[in-house]
Amino acid sequence: MRSLPVLFLAVTAASAFVPPLKNPFPALFGISPCNLPCIASSRPVARFAGLSMQELDPNKCFVSGLPWALTSEDLRDLFAEFGAIQDANVVYDRETGRSRGFGFVTFAESADCEAAITAMDKANIGGRTVLVKQANVREARPDRNRMRSD
Repeated sequence: MRSLPVLFLAVTAASAFVPPLKNPFPALFGISPCNLPCIASSRPVARFAGLSMQELDPNKCFVSGLPWALTSEDLRDLFAEFGAIQDANVVYDRETGRSRGFGFVTFAESADCEAAITAMDKANIGGRTVLVKQANVREARPDRNRMRSD
């Protein structure tokens, strides 16, 4: 007579009934958590306001190497001494909500932007060396949300 192997599986109570991850915003921006197209949404994927430039803006500078704890208000305060600021924003990761370590500052005058670039490039802010340069037009990237038809 043959004996069959017996498999024992130990499961803790906490992990036994873990619900699957759900997208808390199923139609927001038209994407799912795994970057696949959201079938429930017929809208095109929205772009984040202020993060993609269509043409070169001589009044906008790019700031990289920012401390992780720096906020958009802190960034505005740092660059306020160079002139009137129209907009200052730190870019955050959309999945984790943490700073990505870079941002943009838009001045009212291009001369103010140039003065900020000259004075703040390679400056030490919060123990980190930041790089400040003229913001460039964002290059078009392939849409990662579309399925390939090749």
